[in-house]
Order: sequence, then structure tokens, then C-alpha cells
Amino acid sequence: MGPYLIQFIIYNRFGQIVFKTTDINNGWDGMIGDEIQNMDSYVWICTYQFEEQNPVVKKGTVVLVR
Repeated sequence: MGPYLIQFIIYNRFGQIVFKTTDINNGWDGMIGDEIQNMDSYVWICTYQFEEQNPVVKKGTVVLVR
């Protein structure tokens, strides 16, 4: 059995949350509501867990390119 997602969050350069989900099938489309976000670097934090193991936290960056 694969991992299950506990939480996935993307932050902008000001530390504001631009995307948050607990659904492994839900991804960010580069927008907040109806507003297209600027090309920029964003920080992500993903917390997931495999069955009967401790949660794992991974962090990284992504560059939004249009």
C-alpha cells in the first residue's frame, strides 16, 4: 500500500499560503481563486505517511513558469 497524504501546502515568498490540500489527487493550478499568480519561486511542505510508520515531512521549492 502506498503513502497517504496528510497535508500539502504551498507558500509564496511572503509566507502566505497559496495552496493547501489533504487530497493526494488535488494539485495546484498556479492560481488563488480566480487570480493568476506571478511567475516566481514558491516553497512547498508535504507531510505523508506509510501504513504503520511515522509521518514524513519533505520540503522544497518550485518555480511557477507561464
